[in-house]
Amino acid sequence: MKSIKKEKSLVDQIISSKYTVKYDKFDLRNFKEITDANPKLKSIYEEGVEAYPPFEELHQDVFDSLYKYSPQKFEDKDIDYEYLLNSKVMDSVMQSPKYKELRLLTRLDIVNSTMGSQVVGEQVKDLVKKLSENVQEAVANAQQASKAIKGHEGEEGDEEVEASKQLSLEEAKKLLEESISEIQESVGEKEEYKIQNILGQAVTETQETSKIIQNWGLEKDPNYIKTGYQEKIKLLDKLKNSTKLKQLAEIAGRYKRWAIAQYKSKTKYGVDSLRGVTQGSDIGKLIPTESMKLQHPTLKKVFKKDLLEGNLLMYNYNHKQKESAGPIVCCVDSSGSMYGPAEIWAKAVALGLLEIARRQKRSLCVVHFSSNYSDDHLHINHFYKEDPYSLTKILDLAEYFEGGGTAFEPPLNAARKYIDSEKEFSKADIIFITDGHSAVRNNWLSQFNNWKKSKNIKLYSVLIDCVGHTDITLNEFSDEIIHLSKLNQTHFDKTASMIFKVV
Repeated sequence: MKSIKKEKSLVDQIISSKYTVKYDKFDLRNFKEITDANPKLKSIYEEGVEAYPPFEELHQDVFDSLYKYSPQKFEDKDIDYEYLLNSKVMDSVMQSPKYKELRLLTRLDIVNSTMGSQVVGEQVKDLVKKLSENVQEAVANAQQASKAIKGHEGEEGDEEVEASKQLSLEEAKKLLEESISEIQESVGEKEEYKIQNILGQAVTETQETSKIIQNWGLEKDPNYIKTGYQEKIKLLDKLKNSTKLKQLAEIAGRYKRWAIAQYKSKTKYGVDSLRGVTQGSDIGKLIPTESMKLQHPTLKKVFKKDLLEGNLLMYNYNHKQKESAGPIVCCVDSSGSMYGPAEIWAKAVALGLLEIARRQKRSLCVVHFSSNYSDDHLHINHFYKEDPYSLTKILDLAEYFEGGGTAFEPPLNAARKYIDSEKEFSKADIIFITDGHSAVRNNWLSQFNNWKKSKNIKLYSVLIDCVGHTDITLNEFSDEIIHLSKLNQTHFDKTASMIFKVV
């Protein structure tokens, strides 16, 4: 005898999935660990759940939609009706053009996915709070209709059966359908526009995170690559929330690109421009009329004679000769008057020099100076050519600042010491950046210049003279002085470009 298969009711067709984006246990555990380790994300989560309890699942949906390689949604019929509002919000998110743009940055990238989830979660929690207030009655009606349907089908206890008699089966089904439809239609054009703007903000924030990673060279730092994402996020928050570091990263990122371009333009014998016509025996540079002589029997003999005597007419070119590729010692003024744009610019230049040094396998030493410390107590950052990239050292360079007055002798003594005592710096050039003036002793000056001449050391000074400081002392020991007279981007960029060329 064949069994009679009972037809599923409308309620039976809806499974109890609380999440709208398909997930596994790893996804749930992963996001919980991230939330627990990120105070800002945790705060968003707690505030959202307090105002709108289903926000817990919605927050998970947002992260999964950003992080997973190929996120897929449950169909509405497979989602518990209490979470249908989440489903409609996620429909608007995942169908937005901005979402596709954001996904290019976040797919399988925990750091960027976390940053994106922060922005989206912060804004969406307020949106769903308002929407939930509008659909509270619809949700209550859906709950009542569901119980009534189950009561009529004999699936509930006696109390539920009694309660269900208030609605007929047909009335309960109709009420459930209407309630679900009302929830689904709660996200209209106005809300979709807000979600589009929210995703736009997320794109901007995530792009900023990616830019910080690039500008600080984190993708090259072995320690950063190996560290857990909790530590990565803490570090990125530090870099994003420090005004000084943000300004430095922006300028340094641009200067690094210039430094790379300058490095690539340097060739050993590359042709720069045509200078004119000269005489010689280089067949590769012959002008066309000389080559034509080979086609005539008599002129062919003349050609051979001119070739032997070096009298053939040929093009004369200006050549770029490969410039010095020795180590670099960069002395950065850390006196009180440098605080602000001048300090940021000087350190951005130092980071640009570091990029050149790394690409050309050169060592770099950065000496911070003021009048506060003697030769043996100066703060110095070493970047040896064989050392791996270290963000710790770079952040120390970026954040260190002394204040105080200006003294020229201690940093130049330190530069001399490194060049004399360390093989890595035996053929270094010196970049000296200051906005001040400091007298030097005659005996010291004589000894320093004699040493510089004996070592064939080139010293290039940059005077940030917007406050009217004189270059008299700098002239006494510098091979070239570059004046930075205005603290604006045009003068900053022009001066930085000149420095990258001389090294």
